[in-house]
Amino acid sequence: MGSALRDQFEARPESLVMMAGRSTLDWQPLPLFTRLPESTWMSITYHIDRSQHLVVSEWSGKITIQEARAHFAALKADPGFDPTMRHLSEALGAEGTLSFGELRLLAFESPFGDSGRAAIVASSDLVFGVSKQYEAFAERDGRDIRVFRDLNEARAWLGVS
Repeated sequence: MGSALRDQFEARPESLVMMAGRSTLDWQPLPLFTRLPESTWMSITYHIDRSQHLVVSEWSGKITIQEARAHFAALKADPGFDPTMRHLSEALGAEGTLSFGELRLLAFESPFGDSGRAAIVASSDLVFGVSKQYEAFAERDGRDIRVFRDLNEARAWLGVS
């Protein structure tokens, strides 16, 4: 793991594992697919609307870094996915939060390119605030992203019906 990425995870050592027989400099992030207790599962579904050049992701339940990273991996592997597509994330049923370092990692790992707009719709104050932090990271990486409370406003900003 690079030193910059390691620094991001030092604030949450519980999210790291140490490889047996290695020094403390060899900390690694948890595997992408870690089975979590059923009570913590989050459902992330998505569909691709090629006619509108749009991916719609629906997030519900508790948010975990493993689920979010698995969602990004599934998008990248989908033959219908194009990184220039617009992205609408409906987090109306999401709860919980990700750490500052996890948000930064997700913004870095996003499968979407710089040319497509992204909108996140969040109803709870907590998820809205966390989404605004993600927005700041993504914008710093050159992405055009906004967080909304109203689904219709988000759709209008994206230019989709």
